[in-house]
Amino acid sequence: MESKVRYGVGEQSFVVMRERERLYVDKTRFIEKIVSSGGQYYFLGRPCRFGKSLFLSMLKCFFKEGVSFLKDCMPIL
Repeated sequence: MESKVRYGVGEQSFVVMRERERLYVDKTRFIEKIVSSGGQYYFLGRPCRFGKSLFLSMLKCFFKEGVSFLKDCMPIL
């Protein structure tokens, strides 16, 4: 039997999304842009419910754990 895809609607924690195996749109490609730009402040100009808090949670995991935080993630192509 196939497992159902579960969406993390309203979830703002990247860690919880991974633990509960929720579907996540991979935004790790933006890490290099942010780090290499050298800016002090960043404006995330997106409407409500567009994943800003989840994106920041993902960045926190990256800076805390390094690349190892990706070990359990599976990219969606």
